[in-house]
Amino acid sequence: MIRHVVLFKWKAESTAEQRAAAIAELRTLPDQIEAVRSFVVGENVGDPDNHELAVIAEFDDIESFRAYSDHPAHLDVAIKTIGPILEQRARIQTEL
Repeated sequence: MIRHVVLFKWKAESTAEQRAAAIAELRTLPDQIEAVRSFVVGENVGDPDNHELAVIAEFDDIESFRAYSDHPAHLDVAIKTIGPILEQRARIQTEL
């Protein structure tokens, strides 16, 4: 199993509406992409210096992760909705 973890920091000028739209669109991905086994989207509730959003997703194998990563629905959210408001991103894939 592969666990994919992504952390986001938003641009200071991003609006609450833009951030809410990004979160809402991210949450639609498991219904659109069969390869996703588990998918959690959560906002930071701790230290304000932390990243502001986390996505934790699980896949059966690396091929399933790549199918998700290259899927048009994922790319659409990443490029059109998240990209314009993204300040910083960190990500990692680990084998469980």
